[in-house]
Amino acid sequence: MDLVLATSHYPFKGETFLEAEVKIAQDFFDRIIILTAETNNSQSCYYIPKNARIVCYREHMNMLERALRVLPVFISLRFWRELVYAKKTTKYSLSSIVLQILIDESEISYLKRSEKLWKGKIDPKNTIFYSYWLSGAATYISRLDNDCFLRVSRAHGGDCFFNRGYHPYRREQLCKLDAIFPISEAGRNDLLEHYSAECRGVGEKIRTARLGIKIYDGMHNPWKKQEVKTIVTCSNVIPLKRLDLMIAALSEIEEMQIKWIHFGDGSEMASIKKMACEKLSDRGNISYQFEGYVQNDIIMGFYEEESVDLFVNCSDVEGIPVSMMEAMAYGIPAIGRNIGGISELIDDNCGKLLDAKTSAEQLADAIVVQLSKNEADMKKLRENAGKRVRTRYSAADNYGYLFKIQMGLK
Repeated sequence: MDLVLATSHYPFKGETFLEAEVKIAQDFFDRIIILTAETNNSQSCYYIPKNARIVCYREHMNMLERALRVLPVFISLRFWRELVYAKKTTKYSLSSIVLQILIDESEISYLKRSEKLWKGKIDPKNTIFYSYWLSGAATYISRLDNDCFLRVSRAHGGDCFFNRGYHPYRREQLCKLDAIFPISEAGRNDLLEHYSAECRGVGEKIRTARLGIKIYDGMHNPWKKQEVKTIVTCSNVIPLKRLDLMIAALSEIEEMQIKWIHFGDGSEMASIKKMACEKLSDRGNISYQFEGYVQNDIIMGFYEEESVDLFVNCSDVEGIPVSMMEAMAYGIPAIGRNIGGISELIDDNCGKLLDAKTSAEQLADAIVVQLSKNEADMKKLRENAGKRVRTRYSAADNYGYLFKIQMGLK
């Protein structure tokens, strides 16, 4: 059996959380073809199986070719049907709908063009075509011939939830794909709520398939009760991750000594650093460090060696953050907002789940409450955090189940 896996970035910078799944997948397939939107001049960051081939599909079409390939979309009946449907059922402007359709159609064109690089090397009847995102690549896979062994897609956050934006050809994806695997029950319920009436039998196709991380003996954060509390955040530095909220919350805390460490980089780093300087630099009780992009194994090493009191996620939108799973696996309690599937990961037994619209003042209060717990309560909280991840988010368990049971492999 072969696997064709369509991704956005892997094995290059991005999609860190796919690495654990790829390591499991390599044992189920004779050949793996990874179709990535990155270009060949990118530097590989993550694991590449010996039986895998990387195809950087976007580099095989220049801008003129891209435009010429998309133009025929305007005379397609499929395009006009989707346009009319989207205008009737969503709140988005006509221009934004058209733009998103063209973006997805462009992606589909790239993928079709790349077929000459890999399609002759597999037998579609013995191949699983797998889009890691429920996006343009999933639409491309849904349009492949029915003689494929299986056509499937994952669904995470922005590519899944109805209120996260307009998703072109969503009905086509759900009707034609053989299975859709949301990473959370929240994602599954959202898809069913909005599309089950229009896509008959879709309830049987949509099956929750949780993400996972590598679990091993000795995963333990060497926590000790100290006067200066250490808080970690780990995310891209982009608007929806809401590091501004974290800064505002810390600025509300007046007496507790806190060291905040952030792992991750992104387009908003300069403005976030400026905001932190303005709001936190004159606070004698708050210190902070922006570590920028750090490889995953180094972050895991940090959790193994340094005492960490709390992990915080401030995002406005999420699927289920793997960065939170990783911290919790080491016994670090977490705070997060009730968005996406975060409620499936944390509760009062292993951290604190806050309202989706939590204010800076409310986040500050939650941080202080968590960090003020006595040693016995903190140890129990940390024990529960590690247990929650070990029992629900083991990569070996979840990805083995995905390939063996949900995809029907042996």
